[in-house]
Amino acid sequence: MKERKYLIFIDGKAISVSKEIYKTYYKMYRRERYLEERDLKHGLIKYNKFDRKDDNYEDCIRDDSIDVEQIVETKLMIEELYRALSSLNDDERELVLDLFFREKSLREAAEERDISHSMIAKRRDSILKKLKEILKNI
Repeated sequence: MKERKYLIFIDGKAISVSKEIYKTYYKMYRRERYLEERDLKHGLIKYNKFDRKDDNYEDCIRDDSIDVEQIVETKLMIEELYRALSSLNDDERELVLDLFFREKSLREAAEERDISHSMIAKRRDSILKKLKEILKNI
């Protein structure tokens, strides 16, 4: 009696294997096919189905959640703001730090400086106006 040959096909080439390897290979192959059919039934599409020999589809997908232009623009604006802040005198800079970076209220800033909160509001407004002018000229 002639012994049966077991072949598996990889990249279009027939490869002779043992019975155990053949059974294991086709068991995995059938499982993979079952999972693919189940995914298709549920509307799932695998990106690797769109891959080409010289290209990977996932590399072509654009990620709109990250706007690089916006990030660079924001970074440049922050750098300009810090340059403008450095042109303020010490009292003005300290007030800006307290109100906008340390998030203190007008009342808290006024109490620390022992002046009225309306005076702090006027100083804040004049500093912001000054910063606006500086930023216009940059």
